[in-house]
Amino acid sequence: MRRRTPPIDAPAQDSFTISISDLMSGLLAIFILVLSYFILNFSQATAQLTQNDVTRAELLRFLQRELEREGITVTIDDRHGILRISEGVRLQGVRRLQCADSVAAGCGRRLHDNGGEQRHSP
Repeated sequence: MRRRTPPIDAPAQDSFTISISDLMSGLLAIFILVLSYFILNFSQATAQLTQNDVTRAELLRFLQRELEREGITVTIDDRHGILRISEGVRLQGVRRLQCADSVAAGCGRRLHDNGGEQRHSP
């Protein structure tokens, strides 16, 4: 007759290995949460920048209309947000300076009415 051999038990896993895998899965969950937070902040910042571009374009068009109404020819570069005064225009007269000042004040009021924040250069 054949002699039966007792079954060999599978080696038991070390408890240290199990705890390391738990820590790694917890670390992965934290990493995913942090990444989600940064993606959300990035999308909000992108939306704010897009809104700033729209507001700047509206203000530039407003300035262009007001200055052209006063006889000052200007051109706008929408892509870069630049307002250019034509070369031949001279702003030496008191009336022209007052006109430019009143247009700038109107632009500031318009910016304030839209809920924007005025920035003053030093």
